Amino acid sequence: MSYTKSVLSNLFDLLKIRFVPTDALSELCFLMLWRDWQKNNNTEILDQSCESLANCYKKMANELEDYGYVVTEARLFDRIPEHEVKELIQQVATIDCSNQEIATALVELSQSVDGRSPSIFIEPGLGKEILELTANSDTNLSLYHDSSLIVLCQLEDTSKANVFVSNINALSLVVTNLLGATLIGSQPEMIFRPSQTFSTNVISLPPLGAQISTLEGRIRSEEGALERAMNEATDRAVVMVTQSTLLSRSAASLREQLVRKNWLQAVVTLPPGILLNTSLPPVLIVINKHRQVDDRIALFEFPKHEFRAGSIPLAERVNEFEVGMYGILVDAEQIRDNDFDLSFGRYQYGRATATLKKTEAQSLGAVAEIIRAQNIVSEDAHASEKGIFLEAGARDIDEAGLLKTPEKRIRADESQLRRAEAQRLKPGDILLAVKGNIGRIALVPEHCGDNWIAGQLFVIIRPRSMVSSIYLYRYLSSELIQAYLAEAATGAAMKIIKATDLQNIPVELPTAERQAEVEKNYADIQQEYLAIRQHHEVIQQRMSELWGYPG
Repeated sequence: MSYTKSVLSNLFDLLKIRFVPTDALSELCFLMLWRDWQKNNNTEILDQSCESLANCYKKMANELEDYGYVVTEARLFDRIPEHEVKELIQQVATIDCSNQEIATALVELSQSVDGRSPSIFIEPGLGKEILELTANSDTNLSLYHDSSLIVLCQLEDTSKANVFVSNINALSLVVTNLLGATLIGSQPEMIFRPSQTFSTNVISLPPLGAQISTLEGRIRSEEGALERAMNEATDRAVVMVTQSTLLSRSAASLREQLVRKNWLQAVVTLPPGILLNTSLPPVLIVINKHRQVDDRIALFEFPKHEFRAGSIPLAERVNEFEVGMYGILVDAEQIRDNDFDLSFGRYQYGRATATLKKTEAQSLGAVAEIIRAQNIVSEDAHASEKGIFLEAGARDIDEAGLLKTPEKRIRADESQLRRAEAQRLKPGDILLAVKGNIGRIALVPEHCGDNWIAGQLFVIIRPRSMVSSIYLYRYLSSELIQAYLAEAATGAAMKIIKATDLQNIPVELPTAERQAEVEKNYADIQQEYLAIRQHHEVIQQRMSELWGYPG
């Protein structure tokens, strides 16, 4: 295999002298297709001239019928002089290996050519792991998207494989021809729609995080791929998605269907960095349509540096429900209770979450009104203007946890006015960050202006009569609740707290004595912060006493 890679790399380097890298890769693919065509026709490669090579390309294009147009895009004879073409032919003649080795080497080479490609780039070892998760037998297999070509290279019997791609190019055409698989081209708006045909097993590795235009509108690539696999597979399927698919509102109905129909075998979250050219942590959703009624669902989350392809018998663990130290088994009822959220952290409780689950108390939603702030689209406003709002952000919270006068001034037009009014702050409100800097908290002071509003990172928590603002502020800023919020946060790019997790925080209703104790504790803390500020003022005064500068 290393020799094959070496020869192909040399050929690629020769072609790069005359072509840009992506075109050089295409020309290399055509040469490998020609080599296979010559072998099938029992023709010696070294006997070919530049002219006969060109004629062979024309014949190949005719034999490929619908996809022959791809070969007609070859520009080898337009760009390269005849003596260099002969050198390429001599190099091709030295390759003496299986088509599987050539196909694998071509796919691996392609992954280093264009790092900006939207395709997922996976290594052969991971491709084999994904293939094993389908428990593949001699039945037919549908592979979706360019990234699945590396999986095809791991397949023993490729004659029953169908490869669906939205853009047929030299690589997909040549690899499928070398391996004897069927290539099927499909427009993007169709390849992400539910299929009307069926396949025993499906593997789908869509471009991650892409927005796809379909006949029904724009959808996320992973969700379209998941829906199609669920619809098409009669036995098993493996779909690669992002972590957002495990909790997003747009994918909620798909997750619910997987659980209610008892099709979900496992959710495997792999560590960031395992894919080439992206730091996104991929997630494998494993579908099995022949599960027993009482089968549980395996959830895995592998930390960084703890997973290498082949180091962990992943397929064995998934099929035998042996989760080990990086997994947990859950049942459908647990997932239903968590609104069909499939995030690993929802079920692997931390110490704070476990502690709170034992607490019998009122929910936060019962003891306070919770108002989620929204983004207000507006231009910045000048301080002297009338009718402006001051929007609170994280930088407006002082070290003592009080909200200062917000620095950001905005002007809300008529269409945004109702939204701004809904998130207007009142003295005694509590601001809690539920996006990004999770758990940042502030108490709105008595001198709050009537035009202060919450920024979109916050929720406004407005206590009802059963608890005081100070009591609830101290409770929510406690180490226990801050640890819980850290455990409950979900999301990859930006951490968020889901509304249900916030609403359901248990709050112990205090006695009058307990509430007075907490309020005194808060007053004592504020006195200490006041003393700190006074010390800082004294320090600043002392610092300016010697060698002062008039300014």
